[in-house]
Amino acid sequence: MLAEAEQRSFCPHCNAVFRAAYARCPLDGTKLADLAADPLVGTTLDERYEIEECIGEGGMGRVYRAKHPRMSRYYAVKVLFGDHAGDKRMRSRFAREAEGVCRLSHPNVISVTDFGETAEGLLYLVMDLAPGRDLAQLVKEEGTVDAHRTMGIMLQLAKGLAHAHDRGLVHRDFKGENVIMVREDD
Repeated sequence: MLAEAEQRSFCPHCNAVFRAAYARCPLDGTKLADLAADPLVGTTLDERYEIEECIGEGGMGRVYRAKHPRMSRYYAVKVLFGDHAGDKRMRSRFAREAEGVCRLSHPNVISVTDFGETAEGLLYLVMDLAPGRDLAQLVKEEGTVDAHRTMGIMLQLAKGLAHAHDRGLVHRDFKGENVIMVREDD
């Protein structure tokens, strides 16, 4: 699970999580509270994504495993940190990311299926949930990966990145933790 290294807070009104020291939420002015547990876990985001657990976080936000109640399908939902929620530039960047990645359709790239804003102002991006572990975990658990397997992984990574680059997109946070290893039948 995630290491909570620094003091965190959240907005009791919109449920945004903050990493920086804010006194009030920039979205609605609500006084922030200390974060004891993730405020989104156990809630339904935008009336269609039941948030079950936080599965990771990056520079812009947290990623949750969520279930769509009517489709019985699981998704990864990225929610923008509250730190960025009141920053028009960061909101615009997040929206551009959503618009850009939704154009990608490739076996080596996670598909984006939805983008939205809750009534309280939280921005979110919905992606297919890939069943697997990340590349960093694989290397940590298995140690050195043989050359043949390494070349196969590198080829798939290069194909996915080339697909994105051909469409004018650059991955700004490419690292082992952001590479999900999914075993194919073949």
